[in-house]
Amino acid sequence: MRRSLLNFRACLIGLFAAAMAWPPSMGRAWSQDTSERLALSDSRRSELRELLERAFDNSHNKCEVRIQGGKKWLTFEGSTDLLPACLTTHRLGPNDTLQITSQGGLTTPAIVAGMYIDKWRINVQIEGFCMSSCANYIAAAANTLSINSFSVLGLHGAPALASQEAVDELRAQIMKTSQIAESDREKVLKASIDGLRQDSGMHQLAAMSLNVDSGWYELKEMRKRHQLPAVRGAMVIPSRRNVLNCLKGVQVGALWFPETAADREAIWELYPSSRTQFTFDDETSSVACSL
Repeated sequence: MRRSLLNFRACLIGLFAAAMAWPPSMGRAWSQDTSERLALSDSRRSELRELLERAFDNSHNKCEVRIQGGKKWLTFEGSTDLLPACLTTHRLGPNDTLQITSQGGLTTPAIVAGMYIDKWRINVQIEGFCMSSCANYIAAAANTLSINSFSVLGLHGAPALASQEAVDELRAQIMKTSQIAESDREKVLKASIDGLRQDSGMHQLAAMSLNVDSGWYELKEMRKRHQLPAVRGAMVIPSRRNVLNCLKGVQVGALWFPETAADREAIWELYPSSRTQFTFDDETSSVACSL
């Protein structure tokens, strides 16, 4: 099992290197936000509920392409672990569109997908939600990024570094599990630490390549400002201002953000556990990323 995981990781690193060698992206500029304030209609509520029911099923995956206006439109639902294969299967190119619904996934596959999206100038449209590694690397890599109505980006920061705290937590988890033989636990711990270090290195390279401000990943100011709850799955929903200032290599289309009390009530209604897990970034506060 460990050998197959290492082979899988090596394969992804190879894809990452190939993506980095592709022709560089064209220059990009900001466009104005054109989103409108819309009430959550019954039809939109029903549409999103059906989507979310599928998307929260960990076994669900959708990778379907259609031609629209002479360009490819790829609908993806599921873990970002499967996105690199989906993108390469359908060979999306400049100004094709990826519509994505994803809770995220492992760091390395998401970075590989992000490099593909960046180098081939693919537009990204968020439908429902784009969380964790999806927000970190897929949204951040878009040629043009748009967020559909009552859909959200969810940030929880960069992948864990191989700090002493992280190592101690890994050791405690591995040493108490009955699924790993006692004689193998030190080997598993070492492999896990190596994986953390590798993810950290790839993350830093991706953030630099995508021209993402560190505030998108560190979230120190947002966490401090909002006193982000210490619960599993806690997410910051960034304001338009933070999207604009943090994602410096991305053009911005229509970005829906839950500004009103009614918007936020609708989000809490649609997304399981969101009332305790989601923190909405305040548009009027100082932004986390530099101008």
